[in-house]
Amino acid sequence: MLDVAARPALDAAFQAATITLLNCYLREGGTGVFEGEQLVLPELGIRVEVTHRSAFFHHRFRAPARRHGEPLAPAELAELLARALDPKAEPEALLGRVRESLSAVTTVLDQRSDDIERLWSADPLPFAESEQALLLGHPLHPTPKGLSGRLARYTPELRPEFQLHWLSVAAERVAHDSATGTPAPELAARLLGRNAAPGRILLPAHPWEAGYLARAAADLFASGDVIDLGPDGAPVTPTTSVRTVYRAAWPYMLKFSLHARVTNSMRVSLPKELRRAVEAKRLSQTPVGAAARRVAPRLEILHDPAYLQIPGEDGFSVLFRENRWPGLADVSALTVLCQDHPFGGRSRLAALAAALGPREWFARYCEVVVVSLLRLYLDLGLCFEPHQQNTLLELEGGWPERCVIRDSQGYFHREAAHADIARVLPRHGEASESIFPEALADERLVYYPFVNNALGVIDALAAGGCSDERVLLGDLRAVLERERASGGRYPHTLLDRLLDDDLWPCKANLRTRINDMDELVGDIAEQSVYVRLPNPLRVQLVPLDLDAHADLVGGWMHEPHVAEWWGPPADVRAYLAEQLALPHLQAWIAVEGGVPFGYVETYRAAEDPLAAHYDARPGDRGFHLLVTRDFVGTGAARQLVRQLLEPGDRVVCEPDVRNARMLAFCRALGGEVRATLDLPDKRAALVVWER
Repeated sequence: MLDVAARPALDAAFQAATITLLNCYLREGGTGVFEGEQLVLPELGIRVEVTHRSAFFHHRFRAPARRHGEPLAPAELAELLARALDPKAEPEALLGRVRESLSAVTTVLDQRSDDIERLWSADPLPFAESEQALLLGHPLHPTPKGLSGRLARYTPELRPEFQLHWLSVAAERVAHDSATGTPAPELAARLLGRNAAPGRILLPAHPWEAGYLARAAADLFASGDVIDLGPDGAPVTPTTSVRTVYRAAWPYMLKFSLHARVTNSMRVSLPKELRRAVEAKRLSQTPVGAAARRVAPRLEILHDPAYLQIPGEDGFSVLFRENRWPGLADVSALTVLCQDHPFGGRSRLAALAAALGPREWFARYCEVVVVSLLRLYLDLGLCFEPHQQNTLLELEGGWPERCVIRDSQGYFHREAAHADIARVLPRHGEASESIFPEALADERLVYYPFVNNALGVIDALAAGGCSDERVLLGDLRAVLERERASGGRYPHTLLDRLLDDDLWPCKANLRTRINDMDELVGDIAEQSVYVRLPNPLRVQLVPLDLDAHADLVGGWMHEPHVAEWWGPPADVRAYLAEQLALPHLQAWIAVEGGVPFGYVETYRAAEDPLAAHYDARPGDRGFHLLVTRDFVGTGAARQLVRQLLEPGDRVVCEPDVRNARMLAFCRALGGEVRATLDLPDKRAALVVWER
């Protein structure tokens, strides 16, 4: 059993792993019940204290315990959760990776303890420092820091510097391409500072991979086709991706293959990925690229415009990545900005936004990141998979000034745009498999820019105490509605899914690891496990269950702001039973983020007694609603009514004429007061929404 009180670093690593594992479990189909300030996993006999609750399964917890109070170490917890999700699972590999990750995070926190307050402050961070500040790793991956063995010394957060290995390769064995105007072999020679021998090409390699290649491709070395020149040249340092290295004075970073599992995948660049990278740069040099800069002027792509490889030999490859930050600049990957403080403070993003205005900061983020990505999708059909680690923000005075997307592995274009793009660059994307069917493109873009990216920003601001999660979700929805109304050259199916679908696709990292899947192997549509999450931009309507909900609704009806207008019945249960018996009426509980917040009655107005008091149409639908005081003013009621207005032609409601707040609410949502009605129980205003 781990002694979690032995060192602050171990305690913090333990806590971070616990939060991640529980959130993965709940996201990916695990069952849990919130009871007050606790989460109960009844099937596992686990009870956990909740310190922050989220609408999209990014809660915060204290360390869990079994029924009798014994603490659960992360590997023990992972085994219980894995077997609960998949009773046939054999999670030994997962558990080993969980232990490795816990050990790695603990080591990093120990060694970087003097830097933590500075890294989490609002002070500017240059590129190299921010790239090596991801001390806790991916917040929703069960093994975020699973490097082990000799590779562990290259962990970016330990800030290593090392020389690359340089290989001399027979020129006829090397394939290369470049969209820079300079051949890739010449780019490599310039970085080393000397030319290759005649008939040879210099190929850099990560020192860890060089050792692997010496063993795995011994015949190539024995034949003389490849000669290991050993470590040479100026020292480099790794970025967050481990296999990409940086030197400020170089015009390019270098992205290598590594025969090592990092998070879900063996990090070996595939030939199609090398081609895709150069294709993306070439497209940027065409009128399509010029149009991209017009429609998304605050978004830049950090291209990988050249490569070297030995065909047919895995691992002998390198991509040249543009170095946009040779000097000081305040730039940070979103995952670094959003990561929790390991010892209970707030994220760096929360520190920045608290001083500037959280909603204002989020609005700027939406314009710089979200709107830019949507415009590229709608107007040009260009798509990216910008998870938080590959989304960098250039900050000015703490504000997001520019978004930079890196890693051409996640670049593609939607099928609807292929004919237009192919007219500019014939056959673009065909060999590199970067043409995505519309449904698959939409699924990936729901997950990466929104579930992973935008919701991660909302979470960091809300968990940091800067803003109400529900308010920011409402702001995001307003942006998406505006962009859908603006339209574009290609269909806005992505926005339809984001705004209208009840469920969003979400990558299931725990299930992917339980099944030991490699995301880079196999058909693109089946490389990861995906699950479905409730759409946090929509309110869920759950049919009223008399036994489960009567007391809840009764409590709401007696809240003063509700009782004034509903006049709570003496027997709420009997009233609800009467409503459920009406054939033309349906009763619902409104739920947002898993939290019930309102009671709703929807009815066919032409079959209701109300029809005797106005000129009812056969298709008219009506509603009554009440919202608990904790949700008043959060935007949840507005979203609920918007959803009630979606189907059909005409919707009505009949609030008391004295209820000025409700009437103002209805007018703000487009309702028109058409008449005053004398009903048996009140004098009512007839409010009508007409399509």
